[in-house]
Order: sequence, then structure tokens, then C-alpha cells
Amino acid sequence: MASNVKKAVVKDLLEANKLIRKVKSESVSLKFQNLGFKDLHLLVYSDASHGNAEEDHSQGGQIVFLVEGEGKCIPICWTSKRIRRRSTLAAETLSMVDGIDLGIFLATLFCDLYYGVADSTLLPIKCITDCKSFCDAIKSNKLVTEKRLRLELSAIKENIHSN
Repeated sequence: MASNVKKAVVKDLLEANKLIRKVKSESVSLKFQNLGFKDLHLLVYSDASHGNAEEDHSQGGQIVFLVEGEGKCIPICWTSKRIRRRSTLAAETLSMVDGIDLGIFLATLFCDLYYGVADSTLLPIKCITDCKSFCDAIKSNKLVTEKRLRLELSAIKENIHSN
């Protein structure tokens, strides 16, 4: 619905009202686990789909979890937005760049609040993607054809090498 706001018609408004009525009629509660503060890290899931949105645009999204050890976790942030790129690899890479930026911001914020030091390196960040070509590009020394994409991949490689 959010993607139709610019060119919404009466049908879209009726659909939104129907959804709002449904949500208001149901009882909803959120429960978060008590994590404790041992072996914490952030887990960033990133995904994109190329050419699936209107006008052949791509859509990218990220969700960030705060994780204790390898078990308990809670979602702390998520986002989705339109990506304007011409390939699946480019869309997946830009989505991961956004996820890494979000992870670094949240790690810095958390460390400042919890440890009193705005240092994102105190909270490790793990990133997950389902795009094999992205993983291959990160591991390879071979350059991709799109020049702007090379910069994004190089920045990600630098982040990996600096832990």
C-alpha cells in the first residue's frame, strides 16, 4: 500500500480502511526475550528482488537482530525500500550496504548506551544474504563490470577485513 501513495485511487483508500478495521479488531501483543548481556552480536539479514516492483524497480530490505550467543534473539530494526539498479547483483549489494550501514549505526548506538563508548567494534556484526553471486563477488579478486558497484563491493570487503 505504501508504494501506491503517490498515485492512490479510491480503491486503494478503501483497501487501506479495510485493513485498518481488521487490525483494530484483533488483539496484538509483542513479547521479547530477556537476552542478558553475554556474547552479544548483531545479525543483519539483507535481501533484494530485482525488477519486481512497479516500473521494473527493485526492492530491498533488511532486518537486524540483537543476538545472545547463538541462541536467543530479538528484532531491533527493519526496513524496506525501492532500489534503482539494473541487475540482481547490484540490488543485492546495495541492500547489503544499507544493512551494514544500519548495523554499524545500531552497534555504535548500543555501545554508547551500554558501555558509554560510541565504538561499533565492541559489538560484532554478522551479515547474511541469500545471493550466491554477491558472496562470489565478495570472495573474488575479479572486478564486476559496473563501476559504481565495484566501489560498494570494495567498501564491504574493507569492512570484512577490519572485522
